[in-house]
Order: sequence, then C-alpha cells, then structure tokens
Amino acid sequence: MKKLLLVTISLCFLFNTGLIAKEWTDAQKEILNDMEKSYETWVKKDLAGFLSYIHDDYCGWHYESAVTQKKSNFVNTANYYFPKYEVIFYELTPLEVQVLDDVAIVHYYFYFLAKDDEGKEQSSQSRYTDIFIKEGGKWLLISDHGGEVKVK
Repeated sequence: MKKLLLVTISLCFLFNTGLIAKEWTDAQKEILNDMEKSYETWVKKDLAGFLSYIHDDYCGWHYESAVTQKKSNFVNTANYYFPKYEVIFYELTPLEVQVLDDVAIVHYYFYFLAKDDEGKEQSSQSRYTDIFIKEGGKWLLISDHGGEVKVK
C-alpha cells in the first residue's frame, strides 16, 4: 500500500509541475544523455564504467553523510551494494539544467526499485543537485548534494 501511495504521489508531482513537456536545448540534452549513460552503468553493475563518469577530484555531500565524500567512497559503496541488490526500475526526472560553457548544474529527482539478495523489493526516492565539468568531450560528476527523501 505504501508503494502504491508513493507511486501515486510521484506521478501527481510529475504531472502537476509540467515536467513531462519540458523542452531541453541541445547542450542540456547532452549533459542529460551522459547522466543517463552513467546510471545505466550503475544498473549493469559496471563499476569501471560508472567510475569513468566521476571526476577524480569529486567531492559531494549527501543527506545521509555527516561529512563530504570523495570518489573512493563510490568504490566502497559499489563494492558493498552491487552484490546485494539488483535494480529493477529507475527513473531520472530532471527539473532544471544549467549549462555554462564546460560546467553544468542539474537539479533532479531520482527514483529506483531494487531487489535485495533475499528477493525483497526496496524503493528509494531522492533529490539531487549535481555539478558536472566537461573534459575530453564527456560530462563528469565533480560535485553533488542530496539524497533520499523520506515520504510519510
């Protein structure tokens, strides 16, 4: 019942804010495409591919963390979660995208449904602000802030 309520609220949010009809510029589409590719590597549990979208100087701060995190934290987290969870479904919903030369700022909503190693389904919804830098023709995550949003 809680999952149904969560999905219903999420859909109402999407339709009421007009996100479905949002038109993006070519520059905005480019950063969103690279974001999507990075999440696809995460779903496939391709750690090397996923890390290729994270800048070596990455520093982010997540709601759940008392301190900022570095790129090495992605490795530790992936090594823990990849064997334990299978992502069944995920959805990125960009809210705003700013592209300023070789820097991009993306505010977005993220939802995923996963199955743990015991077959139990778990869902999570988060909101993030990601900051990217373009190097070698590819957008790399250099900083972010956000995390899971608790729905009551």
